[in-house]
Amino acid sequence: MLAVLPPAGTVGGGSGWREGAEIRLLRERIESRIVYPEEAIRRGQEGEVLLRIRVGEEGIPKDIRVTRSSGARALDEAARSGVVRAAPLPSTPGWFEVPVRFHLR
Repeated sequence: MLAVLPPAGTVGGGSGWREGAEIRLLRERIESRIVYPEEAIRRGQEGEVLLRIRVGEEGIPKDIRVTRSSGARALDEAARSGVVRAAPLPSTPGWFEVPVRFHLR
């Protein structure tokens, strides 16, 4: 199973960073599109990926960066792919920081 955690406290602070209801909607959309990689399930891999996403006009992700890796390439790539599959994203243009937690149950 996959869980996406809310950001702790302020998300970035100024310079186009977002927080609150807008980032919650963004997280929910991304979470619904992420698939836990079979390879990671077989290996028992868990972790948290911190993504930095630049959303352009019409909700299109323009830049997706792994700010902090989970330590497992398969999980990092699954998080990035989830953002692409979630487009168009429910947000105004700007930068967002979204933590994605992978946890096997």
